[in-house]
Amino acid sequence: DQSEIVRQAQQKADDIVYKANVKANEIKQAANAYIDNAMKQADDELSANLANLKKTRQKLKALQQKDSINKK
Repeated sequence: DQSEIVRQAQQKADDIVYKANVKANEIKQAANAYIDNAMKQADDELSANLANLKKTRQKLKALQQKDSINKK
């Protein structure tokens, strides 16, 4: 009868919505993992660049001090 058809249709619709939500959560988790990885790589590269910058500044300061001592 018609109420059985409606019930089956509703059950099928509920199943489709459930599967869509599961898939959406999987995609969200994958996207979050991808972004986290990209941010970690950027963080690592920036940290390395900052360390190199600090070393270069120290070398420059050492050279400036050496030059100022040699001029005296």
